[in-house]
Amino acid sequence: EDCAQAISGYIDAVGAGAAEPSPQVGAGIGTYLDSIAPASTPKAGNSGAAVAGYLDSVAAGAASPPSAPAVKSYLDDVSAGAVTTPSTSGSIMSYLDTLGN
Repeated sequence: EDCAQAISGYIDAVGAGAAEPSPQVGAGIGTYLDSIAPASTPKAGNSGAAVAGYLDSVAAGAASPPSAPAVKSYLDDVSAGAVTTPSTSGSIMSYLDTLGN
């Protein structure tokens, strides 16, 4: 839950223009997603790039920052193997859209 709050807070800051999207942070979040996914779940291999692209979309206003519960749901589903790690920024947006963001 703390990770969901931290990630959500960062994405909110990016969306508000209070923080710049960073490829390094995107890579860090992508690595975290890969680390919580079960070993049996296929990994996209470019989660960091997908997260960085998503952060760029939030910064540009093309995607709305998700709520903390939506981020937690996403993290829970990745760790349960219900969804694969992101392969594109669109896969993140699509998942969050199904939750109503």
